[in-house]
Amino acid sequence: MADLVETSAEAFSQLLKSCDAVVFAACEKLTNAIDSEGLVKIARATELVDVRRFLLVSAFPEAERGKGASTSFEHYMKIKRQSKVDLVKTALDWTILRPGTLTDQAGSGKVNMG
Repeated sequence: MADLVETSAEAFSQLLKSCDAVVFAACEKLTNAIDSEGLVKIARATELVDVRRFLLVSAFPEAERGKGASTSFEHYMKIKRQSKVDLVKTALDWTILRPGTLTDQAGSGKVNMG
């Protein structure tokens, strides 16, 4: 375990040596430090140790749009968009998942892929 804000890409690369893939998921707290700078840092660490597969759990671009989303949520979506651009620019074999709005309701057992 390591602190995403305080740990360098080089130090993270040592932690990733035995990995086959990296899954990156973050929340709305510390958006710039985690979702933006943190993603760039982990992607760089992943490249340093030649782990090729990178899965980014992002956000559905239209989630909460038109529902009075807060300024902080709009900033979060802007950073999420830029993070995807940053990831696409790497040499990694990336996949970006964009889940829709999450709820606390029981699941239906079905998935809508688009």
